[in-house]
Amino acid sequence: MSTPTLSLGRFALFLLLLSSSLSSSLSYVLATASSTAPDVTCYSGVYIIVARGTLIPQSGWPGYGEGGQYAISVNVSAMIPDSYHTGLVYPASLDFLNSGFAGVLNMTEQIQTYLDACIDHRVVLMGSSQGAAVVSDILCGSVNKIRPWVAPPIEDKYAKNIA
Repeated sequence: MSTPTLSLGRFALFLLLLSSSLSSSLSYVLATASSTAPDVTCYSGVYIIVARGTLIPQSGWPGYGEGGQYAISVNVSAMIPDSYHTGLVYPASLDFLNSGFAGVLNMTEQIQTYLDACIDHRVVLMGSSQGAAVVSDILCGSVNKIRPWVAPPIEDKYAKNIA
């Protein structure tokens, strides 16, 4: 049985395509990552993470641009005592392949950080447009074959706490 081979030229092209597709997302994630362990406040109600839609500016959160999603997260957190809502930090740009990847990485890290510190608490994920695709990739995994990356569904130990 012969072993498949990959020419050096094809391998170099693969690495070039991979690095260019991931570089802006990775740069964004690294630029927004904290160098110290985050302080986490646990909420007995729900912790809501809202992923905004494409081209909605990050700088306006909270209170700008999220429209119905923002209003719903405000109302739900007001109706359930000791709840909190926050916007997901990610590019939400037209470069969905990279922007969506950054969103999946950042939201996954935010969920894991919260639930590692607040075991058995509840997390609610919300999203519109590209933000909804980010939420879907986290819950179901990425199955879109045009993306240069694949995201498995979030681990069961976290998924069981996501409403």
